[in-house]
Amino acid sequence: MLKEIYIPDLLRLEHHTFKTEFREFFTDLQTLAPVEGMASVRHGGSFLEVVVQAKAIMTLTCDRTLVQFNHKLTIDTKDIVMLANPIELPRELEVSVEDLTESYPPNGSFPLKFWIYEQLCLAIPFPAIAPDAAPWQSQPLAEETDHRWDVLKNLLVSE
Repeated sequence: MLKEIYIPDLLRLEHHTFKTEFREFFTDLQTLAPVEGMASVRHGGSFLEVVVQAKAIMTLTCDRTLVQFNHKLTIDTKDIVMLANPIELPRELEVSVEDLTESYPPNGSFPLKFWIYEQLCLAIPFPAIAPDAAPWQSQPLAEETDHRWDVLKNLLVSE
């Protein structure tokens, strides 16, 4: 059972690491079977190292043919999540790209189940194309030639 991890508790574990295997359904993710996988969260002082491998099967609707098909959804991800005290920012502030990192307070909790749910959602293909859907190709129109123009071809003068 996936749960929130109280971050200071990680420091009491061997190698400061929480490991778990899981097999469960996610409420907002419609899968044919429970999501199966393993997760590891390691406290690295000022960051958390999160490693997750998971798989599930979803029924998707092909955006090309509108036919439903089963898709094997897999994630194999490793991410670093910063630990930082929340900063009170003004409502309007210009933010650089470097400041757009995910962070959690060092004395707070890490929502492991929600984090895995987000990774699974990011792995859903867009657009969803069934493996047997023929690639879209524009078919050239059949050229119907008016044979009356063939006479003009004979009038072309070669240079």
